[in-house]
Amino acid sequence: MSETTLDIPPGDDSTAARNCQIQHQYWTAIIVRNEQEIQQLLLFLTELPEQRNPQSPNYQAKYYYSDLIRLKNIFQRLRLDMICDHSLCGSTTPFSCRKAKAGLYTNMAVDAQLRVLDAELARIKARCTQFY
Repeated sequence: MSETTLDIPPGDDSTAARNCQIQHQYWTAIIVRNEQEIQQLLLFLTELPEQRNPQSPNYQAKYYYSDLIRLKNIFQRLRLDMICDHSLCGSTTPFSCRKAKAGLYTNMAVDAQLRVLDAELARIKARCTQFY
């Protein structure tokens, strides 16, 4: 699908473009932080001793591992599909800010998606605390 740009009100070009850029940088920082946290949890889970007993908490770790991989992929897809990269929202094109490829998402949708993903990561992380 083609990318669309947000309409910037006349006379307020630089402020709107800057706000857009700041919002996308904020989202990127959240995604990067969550990806790093996921990577740390994945590393931790791979270092657990393997258990063959389905009742063992360590046996359940493989399910948490796959949940984390899935969540990591969702974060990466969100960044690729919905977050402006520097070449599109940087100083070279100050009056254009990338919308989602589908053209249906707004700032509220991105914020809502990040909240859902953040909550899911928190739930997985809470389940992983049994291994500490």
